[in-house]
Amino acid sequence: MKLIEFLAIYGASLSTVVFFWNFIHSRPKYKVRALVSGDEADPTRFAGAQILVQNKSTKVVHKSEITVFYPYKAARALDQIKDVARFRRLPLRVGWVGVCLRDYGIKDGCPIALEPGQVHQVFVPRELFNELLDRSLRREIRAFAKDRFWGNEEYSNLIRVPSFNDGKSSTAHN
Repeated sequence: MKLIEFLAIYGASLSTVVFFWNFIHSRPKYKVRALVSGDEADPTRFAGAQILVQNKSTKVVHKSEITVFYPYKAARALDQIKDVARFRRLPLRVGWVGVCLRDYGIKDGCPIALEPGQVHQVFVPRELFNELLDRSLRREIRAFAKDRFWGNEEYSNLIRVPSFNDGKSSTAHN
């Protein structure tokens, strides 16, 4: 192999790597977290939860809505197969229901443009949690923030909410 052929292969390989590097790093990145606070020994101390959306990229991220998801029914294998065929994605959230916070009168501050490194917080009160978890199959929630332009989907970690419903028994949900 001549030097010129070696340099051509090196240049083509390097430009391909740089192209994919720029493509991966050009998409906005953000993290959604849900934090539940309370004390199992004293149910009156549960105030609600904070949903945090953090911009981890070097670009501005635009959010259009924040949603809370909870499990509504058990997912059957047939439902998961239908979900894969219809949406062409992994069936991770089959049987989960999303509730937009604005439908319950909670101001989520959206639409919003998050600058790099900025965090947006939304407080979800105890009353809404009790209402959602009374309809839920299990006492679990996830938060979701929808990207306004890119269509990125980012879900929070799974939060298991203890029974903080003002002394009422929730054994039917466990």
